[in-house]
Amino acid sequence: MVTAHIFAQELGPVPKLPASLQEVGRRAQLVDEMDGSFVPNSDELMVVFVQLARRLRAIAEISERIITDMPDGLMRINIALRLWAGCNGGPGRFFGVKVYSSSRCRFLTASRRSCMPSSPETAPW
Repeated sequence: MVTAHIFAQELGPVPKLPASLQEVGRRAQLVDEMDGSFVPNSDELMVVFVQLARRLRAIAEISERIITDMPDGLMRINIALRLWAGCNGGPGRFFGVKVYSSSRCRFLTASRRSCMPSSPETAPW
């Protein structure tokens, strides 16, 4: 989660939550669809680069389908990484979401709703 947060920070400032993610269920859907490990599992640098590139491409494709009103692909990835990291045990204060104690838990969409703020205005975007 920390790696995802660092990537998001380097992609840009905390963006405003777009209209397409105003509904809690849409944010939960985004996090569910992109769920999986963000940190490559290899000691070989080239393998790490390939795995990371594939993961970022997958996040870009998922976020493009769900965040329909944000034309900037890097900002979509920024938002997606922040939501994912916050919902999976990352530093909730950065994402406006409740922190879970288990960072490796997988949640169903219905359960993910509980880690999202009910009102986007309460999130520090």
